[in-house]
Amino acid sequence: MQEPARQQAIILLTLLTTVAITSALAFKAAAPYLYVFAGGATVGAFALAMQRQPRPHRTPVFWLGVAVFVISALVLYLVPGLARR
Repeated sequence: MQEPARQQAIILLTLLTTVAITSALAFKAAAPYLYVFAGGATVGAFALAMQRQPRPHRTPVFWLGVAVFVISALVLYLVPGLARR
């Protein structure tokens, strides 16, 4: 994949992840499903970031993905009843 297209794909997946998390917080009934979507989008961003990267843990996308997973887990754990709906 060419570099500009790869960067656009990473940005798009990051935006989709943000939208999914925001939607999950706004519409709590569908939250677990939207968190799964957010995780999938983040994994896709990881895959794009790790192509041709000898040390993927040094890329900002890697740490963005880690933050998304940690925040998602904390929200599901700390907000009562969110994971049960």
